[in-house]
Amino acid sequence: PCGPSGSCGGGGGGGGRMSAVALQHEQFQVASLAKVERELKAMEQGLASRLSESITLTSELARLHELGRHAVDEEREVWESLRVVERTSSDFHDELEAHMKGCHALSLLAESLGPTPLPTLAPSPPPPSSSSSSS
Repeated sequence: PCGPSGSCGGGGGGGGRMSAVALQHEQFQVASLAKVERELKAMEQGLASRLSESITLTSELARLHELGRHAVDEEREVWESLRVVERTSSDFHDELEAHMKGCHALSLLAESLGPTPLPTLAPSPPPPSSSSSSS
């Protein structure tokens, strides 16, 4: 019946032949397993590369998100500054308008008083001690 090599039965020539077929089958299985192992290693390397790319992209995305947050903060500050400028400009305009109304009222008052001659100043003679042309 079966021997220690795993080949069973058969006459003298048959046992050796089965052993060669079994050896061929085992070699085929080893080659197939080696091929599968190479393919798995290639897939593992591809996945490692993709993981590295993903980590890099995630890091870049975080950096861009931070830049975007700063840009939004800066935009908010600019808008607040513009609102302050607008309020200041509006206040200045109101003050200028009030000043112009005051000037107009003074002008109307001056017209209602009639023409008044302005006092004329007589030219004063220069003091004798301060002569700029003497040398």
